[in-house]
Amino acid sequence: MELHDIFSPVEIVEYSAYYFFGSIVLSFLILYTLYVFLFKNRCKKTDYLGILKKYPKDNAKYTAHLFSYYGKYITKTSHQKSTLDEINDLLKPFKYTHDHNNVPSHIQDKIHLLLGKNDA
Repeated sequence: MELHDIFSPVEIVEYSAYYFFGSIVLSFLILYTLYVFLFKNRCKKTDYLGILKKYPKDNAKYTAHLFSYYGKYITKTSHQKSTLDEINDLLKPFKYTHDHNNVPSHIQDKIHLLLGKNDA
């Protein structure tokens, strides 16, 4: 027996599985971008801080290059930035020499002051 209706039967396609799997993929992408932007930068900052804490006290040239390159990544406040600028100005004469001199004690004190403030 055939059904005689005005409209022909329409096939309804079910998309709920696609919506479910799509929402799972989208949530993983959102969580990954949050991880990259929030937690990766913290890991880099602690890596840079660890590098600067192990600066060689017997090689002022290498120390000058370390603090001029990595120092900008660990400073947050204006006081820390001014202390870093002061350290870089004091280490600048050692940066362009061929000798590997020791880092003077007054510069070491300023370095310890800067690195001690970044612990907290």
